[in-house]
Amino acid sequence: MNRRPGPLVVIGVRASRSLSAAALALLTLAACGKSTVYKSAGESAHTTTSTSSAASANEIGVASSARFGQFLIDGGGHTLYHFDGDVGATIACTSSCASVWPPLLLPAGADRPTSTGSLTGLSAVTRPDGGRQVTYQGRPLYRYSRDAKRGDTNGEGVGGVWHVATVTAAATTTTAVPAATATRATRAPTTTRAVTQTTAHTTQTTSAPPTSPPATSPPTTSPSPPPPPPPPPPTTVCTYPPC
Repeated sequence: MNRRPGPLVVIGVRASRSLSAAALALLTLAACGKSTVYKSAGESAHTTTSTSSAASANEIGVASSARFGQFLIDGGGHTLYHFDGDVGATIACTSSCASVWPPLLLPAGADRPTSTGSLTGLSAVTRPDGGRQVTYQGRPLYRYSRDAKRGDTNGEGVGGVWHVATVTAAATTTTAVPAATATRATRAPTTTRAVTQTTAHTTQTTSAPPTSPPATSPPTTSPSPPPPPPPPPPTTVCTYPPC
């Protein structure tokens, strides 16, 4: 008995065509391995350095925005942050903190971090778990788990201690003055009070005794004028003899 070709042959042809279309789409996506512009929520477009499809997610780049100026991103375009709780080589964000703020770690076998341009100041520090975390200008770098897409900066200001790792801010970080130095400086007023008391005591000891007011002489009176002379006797005029 002759059999007609079954539907499996037709299905196979359709499947082959579908696979060819999918392969063509993948080739098209692979050709678009560069992206230089992205937009974050509530902000204008950000311009980033170009990154190829083969770039590592740990490769550091620089993006820019009107709000932050130049700031750091990883190879995937995600914003990098620093934590105020980290002091020097002492890392405070561990355990549950690191699950929300994943540290930017060096790939296995890498000696130092790399950048897409001429960015300087990159290094690494050893975490408590033994991993090597990337630092910029001595500050460990983190991603934020709630940044869903490239260019998101949702971690800025969280808790008042998380900040976008801007190029300018990281390069101008200053070291706080130790508390012990300020304590020693507060001892000066005690010496000042002692000198003041000594000066007052010396003034009382060397002061001269009070003097009585000078005696005053009685007022001088001018002598009274002499009495006027008596009037001369009257002159008699004789007009008849025997004068």
